[in-house]
Amino acid sequence: MSRVSYLRIIFVLIVFIALPAGAETVSLQSRKSHEKCVDLKAGQMLEYRFTADGRLDFNIHYHDGDMVHYLVQEKNITEKEGNILAPILQHYCLMWGHGKRGIRTFEYMFDISGEDN
Repeated sequence: MSRVSYLRIIFVLIVFIALPAGAETVSLQSRKSHEKCVDLKAGQMLEYRFTADGRLDFNIHYHDGDMVHYLVQEKNITEKEGNILAPILQHYCLMWGHGKRGIRTFEYMFDISGEDN
């Protein structure tokens, strides 16, 4: 087993041991994406964060007919933390992807607060 493989195993174990309640760990294959979608009312706050063992593309978006509206859009990052205030009642999606070779493992969590949470 290579040094990189050992480091990935150690990373996954550390993430698993340190997982707070409500967090999820995902192993993402090359050229694949992972989406987590939630329904938010106008005025609700979505707080989020993630950390990854390699670079990922990340966005938060919603669909309006054929249009896709991006509230957050980042490329080539290993971590991100922030929040969005939902402008309208909608189905919002957090999405991660990568076009590189290999598997990326990441942990994410989110919380919804605000009106009628």
